[in-house]
Amino acid sequence: MQKSTLMTSRRSAIAAFDMQVINQYKISTSFRLVYVLDSKSLLIIVSRKDGVRQVAFNAEDVGDNVQRFLAGLDPSQVASRVQSSDGTRELDDDQFFLAVASNIHKIYKKGILADDIYAQHLEEIGYWREACNAEGCINYLHLENLSDVVEDSMVYRVKPEEISFWNLIWKSVVTKSGSIC
Repeated sequence: MQKSTLMTSRRSAIAAFDMQVINQYKISTSFRLVYVLDSKSLLIIVSRKDGVRQVAFNAEDVGDNVQRFLAGLDPSQVASRVQSSDGTRELDDDQFFLAVASNIHKIYKKGILADDIYAQHLEEIGYWREACNAEGCINYLHLENLSDVVEDSMVYRVKPEEISFWNLIWKSVVTKSGSIC
């Protein structure tokens, strides 16, 4: 296991590690772990032979102690936020439609939407939900200039093997993060 720090400054750092984790069954998992920290975000990139995974966190949420922030996260929470090069994420339609309706309701409660427009949006969302067509709903919301509602509503199913992977490597991710601050 070796570390190579590519760049460091007060609030920006890139650190890379070649890692190997052996779980209780003596199965070896080799991966490359890269942290990218700047004033806006913390990006964690994990590269393995089966693809690249990355997860990003808002720098304001992370605060000044990266290791403490990461230690407070549950690996299954992390797994649900991961973007993967192998395209294994699958939109959870039920949760998506609930989140969309909730986000539309929040906008309505702020007084941004008129009653009739609010009702129209809910009716349209209901139509797309009955049709089991999240993509159609996403397109509708984009056309209605409600893209932010879409972004906040994307909820993905997490495959069990993805949770297992993050459970396996999370302790190493947290431990090595102490080197980047």
